[in-house]
Amino acid sequence: MNEEKGIFIEDYSSVSCLGKDKESVYLNWLTDKTGIISKNFPDKTYAVAPLNDEVEKAISAYIDSDKTLKNIDRTAVLAMYAAEKLKASCHTSDKLCINIGSSRGATAVFEKLYRQFIKDKNSLPPYTSPLTTLGNISGFVRKVFDKEAFIFSHSVTCSTAMQSLANGVAWLKSEMADVYIAGASEAPLTPFTLAQMDALKIYSKQLNNPYPCRPLEFLENTMVLGEGAFLFKLTYRKPSEVEGSPVELLSVGYASEEPPNFSGIQDSGTAFKKSMLMAMEKLPKGEKPDAILLHAPGTIKGDRAEMNAIEHIFGNEKPLLIPSKWKTGHLLGASAAISLELAILMLQKVFIPSFPSYLTNDKILSKPIESIMINAAGFGGNAGSVIVRKRR
Repeated sequence: MNEEKGIFIEDYSSVSCLGKDKESVYLNWLTDKTGIISKNFPDKTYAVAPLNDEVEKAISAYIDSDKTLKNIDRTAVLAMYAAEKLKASCHTSDKLCINIGSSRGATAVFEKLYRQFIKDKNSLPPYTSPLTTLGNISGFVRKVFDKEAFIFSHSVTCSTAMQSLANGVAWLKSEMADVYIAGASEAPLTPFTLAQMDALKIYSKQLNNPYPCRPLEFLENTMVLGEGAFLFKLTYRKPSEVEGSPVELLSVGYASEEPPNFSGIQDSGTAFKKSMLMAMEKLPKGEKPDAILLHAPGTIKGDRAEMNAIEHIFGNEKPLLIPSKWKTGHLLGASAAISLELAILMLQKVFIPSFPSYLTNDKILSKPIESIMINAAGFGGNAGSVIVRKRR
């Protein structure tokens, strides 16, 4: 039998409000409990989805174990912590590329050093530039893998993780890498970043609601920010060469609004339509994904654009539609990454995640889910879609 090569997600690791290991994350998705809490910041209380106490304790211990980590931004620390769990699966002979993106980058350190800049009358420590550049995330992750690697970082707003996956497909198929570590890290729970979202009039005011972030409700804007880091080991191999139960990254679609407006969102969801249709080109003719993990940030305009695009493509034959930010908040550049983690778990564990009580899942499935589409979109008018499926 002549086997065609495919892009496989052979392993992954993460840290978020859902946990720091695969089993904890899986068990969390079986409940309708949200990871969003109310937290006090200077001058204001916000709904946010931070790491839980157990995970935060593990991160603190990790920082304490290496004094060089104390000045590093949280985005890099979270990515490094996730990398520690993934490095054993990468061999010294692998030609390695590491691409960890972020929408906001080292914003906590930047904010801290800028306050110092104002206070000390233009004086800054020498490490300011190295620790606030976007490239520091992948650089510190390479330190964890302790081997030669081509490293780069990028930001495509909320489609950042999607772009990392697209980069991985290109690099692996061009044989520029044997193993590609794709991913994203986001730590935006800072006063300045939260104030930016608040200024856009899209942040949730539902502090006393059991679900402060309420995608697909369409009553008011209820976006909430979360944090986390996610790394995926990608390879390009024949199915018989891959061990275990890997998930195949079948296709990547991408698009942009023309011309992009302030938010990059149009009610028609033009970019979503283009990216979804492009991703579906790799499916057998007449086939559609069994489920879609929605971007659905809990904003009226964003949710409506995506649903309009889905209605245009699928009509009355929609796949199972799954919102997730009611549980995790919006992780900005890492939003597609946490959705990909859920998709992998759904395919490997064969389950459907719980829905919040204000939404009902009335879709009756005639067979187990075998393929899942993931959507993401961001400021600037960019959108991306990927389809993953069980190995065939």
